Amino acid sequence: MKRKSSLVVFENTITILFVIISLVLFISISLSCLSKTAKGSSFNQTITHPDNISPEPYHAIGKDSIGKDEWKAPAWTDTLTNPFANDVEVVEKGKKVYNKMCWTCHGKSGKGDGPAGASLNPKPKDHTSDKVQQQSDGALFWKITTGDSPMASYEKILTKEERWQLVSYIRTLGSNK
Repeated sequence: MKRKSSLVVFENTITILFVIISLVLFISISLSCLSKTAKGSSFNQTITHPDNISPEPYHAIGKDSIGKDEWKAPAWTDTLTNPFANDVEVVEKGKKVYNKMCWTCHGKSGKGDGPAGASLNPKPKDHTSDKVQQQSDGALFWKITTGDSPMASYEKILTKEERWQLVSYIRTLGSNK
C-alpha cells in the first residue's frame, strides 16, 4: 500500500511539474510574439533608419523665434518614398484625416493659424510655406510619425497609410498660397 501511495505522489509531482513547465513555455512564447508585434512587425511600424539605426528626434539647424532648435528630419528620411504620391483619391482621404486631426492647430487652409495653435509656442508650421513644401515626403512623414513638442507623435494614433495620406494632402496646400 505504501508503495502505491508513493507512486501516486510521484505521478502527481511529475504532472504538476509538466503543467508548470508548459505554462512557463507558453508565457515566454506569448510574450515573445507580443514584443515582436509591438516593435513593428505590422503595417504600423516604427520609422527608423533603413540600417536599423535609431536617429535622434531632430537635428539643430539654427534657432526658431523662441530659441528652440529648428526641427529637421534626419537625412535618411529623404530616401523614403510616398507609396501614394499623385493619387487623387489618397489626397481626398488625407484631407479627411487633416480635417479631423490637424486643422485645429494648422488651420483649415494649412497656414498654421488654427484656433488651438494660437496658444502654442512654437506656433504650428505653415504647410503652404516654401520651407514646408521643400521638405521631402519622407521628412514630412517622419515628422508626423515622431512629433516634436508641442506637436504630438501620430505613430500610434494614425496608421502608416493615413500618415502618407496626410503627406499627399499637405503637398496640395503648397498651391493654396
